[in-house]
Amino acid sequence: IFDMSTNALIPITSANALMVSGYNPNRLNPQLNSFDFDLNVGTITLHFNTTMNSATVITSQVLLKNDTTSTALNYTLQNSTAVSMKSPDIIVTLGSYDLNQIKLLQICTNSAAGNCYLTMPMNAAQDVSGNGMLPFSIHSPVVFVNDTTSPVLTE
Repeated sequence: IFDMSTNALIPITSANALMVSGYNPNRLNPQLNSFDFDLNVGTITLHFNTTMNSATVITSQVLLKNDTTSTALNYTLQNSTAVSMKSPDIIVTLGSYDLNQIKLLQICTNSAAGNCYLTMPMNAAQDVSGNGMLPFSIHSPVVFVNDTTSPVLTE
């Protein structure tokens, strides 16, 4: 390994290992920066400001709604799963029940009209250091893909 002046790194053997002189653990709460919503594939991608642990995402605390005041057009996810690994981007795969209910109730189905909000409470997900996320309410996904798949009759 070389520095910017091409000076070589002086190796330190395990016999001469150095002790840590100070350590400051990460105590910053992660924040959601934006989200994408794909009704065709059935995913919500959450974009955080730090690496998240997808195993800690409580998808049953994800609330989708058409506006900031009405409680009539709200939907809380019930059978969806966070499937990403440790990454700043968490992909939530909507379960078939959730996807069908969102389409039936027409929640966030016309994002171009500005009628899509996603909210999650404090600690609904954690970063890799175990810090709980800050609560958020975000209006309009950055990327929105509407449902274009025709239904298929199955037995």
